[in-house]
Amino acid sequence: MSVTEAHMRFYAALNANIAGDTAWMHAIWAEEGEVTNMGPFGGVRVGREAVLAQFDAEAAMDMSGAVVPEDVRFGEADDMGFSTCIERGIGMRVGGEPVEVCHRATNIFRREAGGWRIVHHHTDRTAGLGAAG
Repeated sequence: MSVTEAHMRFYAALNANIAGDTAWMHAIWAEEGEVTNMGPFGGVRVGREAVLAQFDAEAAMDMSGAVVPEDVRFGEADDMGFSTCIERGIGMRVGGEPVEVCHRATNIFRREAGGWRIVHHHTDRTAGLGAAG
């Protein structure tokens, strides 16, 4: 598996999580070392248990729609890799109410025995600035 495939697995897991299915999200996070999440709902989650608890809570939020990564960039060196992108929501709703999703995102991956696993996810809401050429 490549960093590109790990990135695509993260967004497949994120969209499954939005639909209430947490299994994919639990499968992709690193099991070795520290992991962190700084997602769009605020705060910093440190450690696999805390990160997955946050995604479990989000899966229970009555969300619908999908998040699509746009303007994706990748980098890789030895056992670390990353992706950056704009996360754009398509038909997103939380508790039945429409919400706009347009975030910059950074994902960091580490190569483990089972392949590339995510170790960090970070979003911010300043994606409206546009992409630099």
